[in-house]
Amino acid sequence: MISNPEALWAKILKGKYFPNTSYWKASNHGAKSWTWDSILKVRDILIKAVQWQLFDGNISIWNQPWCPNWNSIHLYIKDEALDHVFPIKVNELWLNNPRRWNQSLLESIFCSDFVNQIMQVPLSQTDGPDLLIWKPNRKGVWSAQSAYKLIHSEEIEKRARNSHRFQKKDESVHSVIFQASAAQIAQYEAYEVGVSEISLEKWNA
Repeated sequence: MISNPEALWAKILKGKYFPNTSYWKASNHGAKSWTWDSILKVRDILIKAVQWQLFDGNISIWNQPWCPNWNSIHLYIKDEALDHVFPIKVNELWLNNPRRWNQSLLESIFCSDFVNQIMQVPLSQTDGPDLLIWKPNRKGVWSAQSAYKLIHSEEIEKRARNSHRFQKKDESVHSVIFQASAAQIAQYEAYEVGVSEISLEKWNA
C-alpha cells in the first residue's frame, strides 16, 4: 500500500475502507478484515517514517505527510480564515519561476509558527511526480526489511516504557499486535516480489 498504491490489493482496500481520503487518515472504526486491522495497527509507527518529497505538488494538503505536523494541520488554521475556500493541492500553496512558497497566502491561512515550518520544506525545481520518502532508509526507498526493523525497535521501546505498569497484560497485547504486524510486513514483501496472489473473496470477506 505504501510502495505500490496501484496494485490490485491496494485498490481493493482503498475502495472498501477509505475511498475518500488517504491511508494515513483512514478511520480505524467499523467492521474490518484481519488484514486491514493489521495494517492499521502499524500505521502509527510507519507514519513517523515517511514524508513526501515535493516535485509537482499534486498531493492533498489535508491528508498526506508533506510537512511537519501535517497530521494536525487543521489546528493551525487561523480563525479568520475559516470562512475562506481553502486550496486542495500542495502546489496551490506555491509560486512558480522559480518555484517557491507563497508566503502571503500561507500567512492568510495558517498561524505564523506553522507557516515557518512550511517555509522550511524544500521545493524541487524539477518537474515530475511527488516521491514518498522512507526516512529509515538512506536511499529513501521502502523495504519490508527496514519496515520490520522499525516496528521491532518501536515495540521494544514501548515495552521498556510500560514495563512498570500492567506488565503481563501489556506484554500480551503487544505480542498480538507485533505478530500481526510481522505477518503483514511479510505479506508486503510477498506482493513486492510477486510470489503471492490475492484472493478477491478474502479481501471482500
